[in-house]
Amino acid sequence: MSTDQKSQVDELFGDEELGVERPRGEPAGSPPPKKSRSKIKLALVGLVVIVVGLFWYVSDTHHDQYYLKIDNGMVRVERGYFFPVGAGQWGSSNPAYSPFRLPAGVTAPDDRARSREEVDTVLYELYVDIARRNLGDLREGDVDVAEDMIRRANKLEHSPVASERKLRQLRGDVAFRRGLIEVRGIQTRFDMALEQFGLAAQGNGEKSQGAQQWVDAIYRMRNDFRRLAIDSGLDPDLILSEQQKPTKPVAAGEKPAVPVPAVEDEPLPPEPHEAEPEEVEQE
Repeated sequence: MSTDQKSQVDELFGDEELGVERPRGEPAGSPPPKKSRSKIKLALVGLVVIVVGLFWYVSDTHHDQYYLKIDNGMVRVERGYFFPVGAGQWGSSNPAYSPFRLPAGVTAPDDRARSREEVDTVLYELYVDIARRNLGDLREGDVDVAEDMIRRANKLEHSPVASERKLRQLRGDVAFRRGLIEVRGIQTRFDMALEQFGLAAQGNGEKSQGAQQWVDAIYRMRNDFRRLAIDSGLDPDLILSEQQKPTKPVAAGEKPAVPVPAVEDEPLPPEPHEAEPEEVEQE
């Protein structure tokens, strides 16, 4: 074979095209083979995908966590950011999750992370507890606060099975308390009317002959209110806003009555009977 023919064969079947490994003595700084570079790229891409997926999963899980924070007596619901850490005020349009004041004596919840259902359970118990305290305290309880707590509990997205029955009972207690407030207002008007009718009875005017009957009727109704309060297990002095049962006004010609004790079945004093003075004829 001639020299020209051998060179053509070498060019046709060169070592580089056949992928023949480089000799061992090849310099270390030479680039790696194409297959090795492809494997490194695939490994880096896979690592990035894993890191991004893990970050997304942790952020999404944290975003579904809720916290009950208390600041200066105000309870607010916070939600985790779409990030592995951090939380902020939850901007829900539902009034059940808006901030509210925690009254004294009510146990504050801890601020651990909770699911949506767990937050609703804690809030429901808080709302019912606050409502009951305000309805049971006749001296300082606020019926408006109790009604607001019941409304919040009713708007929670997750409530116990027996919540509807319990909230219906609490709404009945709210209506009962509002009725007692109206009775107190009526009682105040009765006091004013009783004073005027008493003065009229003492004056014994021509147009006020029936004043004493009005006094007796109002006094009986006052007694009825006290009896109803006692029968309901309530303190009549708190319900009727009076420290003791008022005395009956003194009619003309009648001796002052002794103050009537606050007894349920206290009878009314007898109506006065005015005796006409006998005229003695002198001869």
